[in-house]
Parts: sequence; structure tokens; C-alpha cells
Amino acid sequence: MNEETLCTLARDFFDQAKDMDAAAVPIDVAVRDMCAQNACGHYGKSWTCPPAIDSLENLRGKLAAFTRFMIVYKVYALEDSFDWEGMVESAKNFQARISRFKKKVAAAANGNPFLVLGAGACKLCAPCS
Repeated sequence: MNEETLCTLARDFFDQAKDMDAAAVPIDVAVRDMCAQNACGHYGKSWTCPPAIDSLENLRGKLAAFTRFMIVYKVYALEDSFDWEGMVESAKNFQARISRFKKKVAAAANGNPFLVLGAGACKLCAPCS
């Protein structure tokens, strides 16, 4: 799948999609350290969070197989900076978009490898197994 097709698919779900060189993607141990300190309260409580997910070394190995990377985002309106409910709903909506985007990419990839990564703990299901 070429970058233009992927960007077109991404724009069906997100406000913006930017293609970039994979070498420009930082993998920062400080972020994983915040996970280990349970900074967000999800450590060990979600299959998308440490310690359930790959180590940084394994992630680096997976990313090394790719030469291109795409970052996507969507802007959500909040009532104010204390709109916790709006933030939670926005995160759920974004994660649902990521999930639907991944399915569209899989259908269009014709067996070509791809990897979809998101940020934060998954919030699609209320209790996590």
C-alpha cells in the first residue's frame, strides 16, 4: 500500500495524518519508566500496558522492519481544562477510531506487514480481563 492510499484511509478517521521516516520516531525509556511507576494507574491492569506489552527492545525490533511511519490525530472540543468526562469520552472515541482504521488498513494491505500503535491504556471495554 502506498503512502497516499494510507493517508487517504487515515483521513476518513482522523483530522490529520502525516507520513514520516521511521528513523524519526523516538522510543523513549522515560515514558516506559512512567508506566512502571504507575503514573496513570493502569500498570498491570490492561493488555495494552506494561508489563503485558512488549519490551522496548522488542518494539524497537518490530519498528526496524519499517521505513515509514504515520502519525494521526484528531482534535476534540472540551468544555474547559477540567472537563474530565469529555477527556475520557474523547479517548474512547479515538481508540475506537484507531481500531476501525486498523481494520481498514488490514483489508487494504494485501498481506503487506503493518503495525498500528496507540497511546495510553485501552478504554474500549469497562473491565479488562
